[in-house]
Amino acid sequence: MIENIPLISVIMSVYNTEIVFLKEAIDSILNQTFSNFEFIIIDDCSDEETQKILNEYKKDNRVILKRNEKNLGLTVSLNRAISLARGKYLARMDADDICFPQRFEVEIEYLEKFSDLGVVGTSFVIMDNGREIFRGNEAYFPEQIKARLFFCNNGLLHSSVLMRRELICKELDLLYNEEIKKSQDFDLWVRVSRKSKIFVIPIYLMKYRVSNNQISTKNKSEQIMYRKQIIRSQLFELIPETDKIM
Repeated sequence: MIENIPLISVIMSVYNTEIVFLKEAIDSILNQTFSNFEFIIIDDCSDEETQKILNEYKKDNRVILKRNEKNLGLTVSLNRAISLARGKYLARMDADDICFPQRFEVEIEYLEKFSDLGVVGTSFVIMDNGREIFRGNEAYFPEQIKARLFFCNNGLLHSSVLMRRELICKELDLLYNEEIKKSQDFDLWVRVSRKSKIFVIPIYLMKYRVSNNQISTKNKSEQIMYRKQIIRSQLFELIPETDKIM
């Protein structure tokens, strides 16, 4: 019997996300117009209520649910999900964002058509308390993104990306750096940009939720510290003597 291998492996880590947001996020993946995917969800030792909701989704045979015995954090959990992935492509998803139904269909078309692209993301709408507060429909091309990475603003929404698994896992061994507890996506894009091309598709395919309870909001100072370290590493690549002048 030939094993049915999905084209996309969706990876998501969950830790005590607000239930309404979590269900909207998961449903938006399961309702994609492109259905040839597996959905790997890592429960990072969430509370009983979250665990109960996640278990309800196991009835969909595309869902693979794994639970960490203790809280390991986002970076380690994402790498665990990647280690289980079988698809040609890796799709990121956060537990409180929402995909438009055509997201995978559009992203697959770009990666299948342009073999030099390693990662694609999409334009997105920013939501706060259910209200749209910002949207931008601008394409970011590979050289633009490389330049923007020096300023921590690459225009690439983490939960919107589709990546080539061969590139991330084998050719470049570019898993998430587990020493980077915050801004792990920023660190990954810097390393990817040195070896492959990244493109942001100028089509709205994501809703990104912001709130005061987000990890990125609660740990802003720590996130800034990690970003400064990553920028320093970029400068060192260009100017090896950076350590002598900074």
